[in-house]
Amino acid sequence: MHQMQTQPTFLMRCSCTQWQLLLMQHVFCCCRTLLQTLVFSLPALGNVGSVLFLFFFIYAVVGMNLFGSIKYGSYLNDKVNFSHVGLGLLTLFRMITGESWDGIMQDCFVSTGCVEITQDVLLPPGVTSPANSSVLAAGTWLDPSDPLLSQIPPGAALNRCSPGMIVAVIYFCSFVLLCGFVLVNFVIGVIIDNMQSSKTHDDMAVSRYHVEQFVKVWSELDPRATYYIPAVDLSTLIQELPPPLGVKGEDGERAKIQSIIMSIDIPVRNTKVHFLETLHALSGR
Repeated sequence: MHQMQTQPTFLMRCSCTQWQLLLMQHVFCCCRTLLQTLVFSLPALGNVGSVLFLFFFIYAVVGMNLFGSIKYGSYLNDKVNFSHVGLGLLTLFRMITGESWDGIMQDCFVSTGCVEITQDVLLPPGVTSPANSSVLAAGTWLDPSDPLLSQIPPGAALNRCSPGMIVAVIYFCSFVLLCGFVLVNFVIGVIIDNMQSSKTHDDMAVSRYHVEQFVKVWSELDPRATYYIPAVDLSTLIQELPPPLGVKGEDGERAKIQSIIMSIDIPVRNTKVHFLETLHALSGR
């Protein structure tokens, strides 16, 4: 009775172990596909990344010229601005993530209270400042149309107003549309295309993995990379290759090796066979 209870338990454990092994194999294959996709996508991603950085740099330089000295607001501050190219690039990177890019754009609409007095100015008799004083203190903000500006000497006022609402809308919207949607989707498209190509290659009878194994075994037989091996080593090559190119791990290897050698047509040149001709013959049988 005890033996009958133990046997089902043992079978259940074996079934669970086999299921776990199958699951691990599936996960490993998926991870291998993802890594292969990433590796094969790197050259194309480098090209797209270079174009993306070029657009970033162009927009950072243009933003520095248009909004480099603009008055700070709710979203535009000492850490998010276009005062120089470096901060401009960081600001654009933040915008491409979608974080408050519209708020930064609205701060670049400022057209009132955006002329900064940079030094104390003694006003003429009969003219008073907004604080009812004869001295216009540094740090005071005036409108561009304020008549007090005509009483201020050159160099004492800094215009930090927007170049125009339309200019800001065109600049920010074109950047988000071009870099945030078009170029970033190019990156996604490259990865998806390479993933589909990798899956297509894996589904083929002779996949990239089999070709890599062929190259590995061939290099052991041809350490000098002459692209030729003796014809007598052809049986060793087939024995070390996994199916479908070879018979590694299969039963009756010798009989199958002889059958493969008899079924393929590989030109022999001076008792040697060529790399490409051998690969083509083994793949097409």
